[in-house]
Amino acid sequence: MSQGTFAWIHSSARPTSRIDDRISPAVSSRCASRRVWPTSARFPGAEAAERARTERAAATYARLAELADETRLLRTRFRTQSADGGTAADRAALLRSRASVQDEAARLLEELSSLEPELADGHHARADETRAAAAADLEFAALLALQDTPAPTP
Repeated sequence: MSQGTFAWIHSSARPTSRIDDRISPAVSSRCASRRVWPTSARFPGAEAAERARTERAAATYARLAELADETRLLRTRFRTQSADGGTAADRAALLRSRASVQDEAARLLEELSSLEPELADGHHARADETRAAAAADLEFAALLALQDTPAPTP
């Protein structure tokens, strides 16, 4: 290999400019502020979509907290009626109300699993537990309703 060819290979192999010089200054400043390599591109609107998903998840968590408070209140009212000798029909109505709240919570947990895919397994498990609790409440409400009906007279 001649000296001229060797010099040509080395001169063409060396970068003539840095990568920061080849991208626009706006992209470079955004990447520097986020400490992201400039070669990683995001789709337009990806940040807005991620922010919307995060806000939706936060709203869902807030609604789940409200439903948990409502469930606790209904449980307390049920226990109070049971201790005070409330009618079976009233207690059954409270159980049906609590079951509907739990069904809504299970639906929100399923929605949350799509909003937070990295936590989806835990959200699915909680949704299944909540659905099982709602089914148990409905079953108990049905038993209470049977208890409250008068026996047929012969």
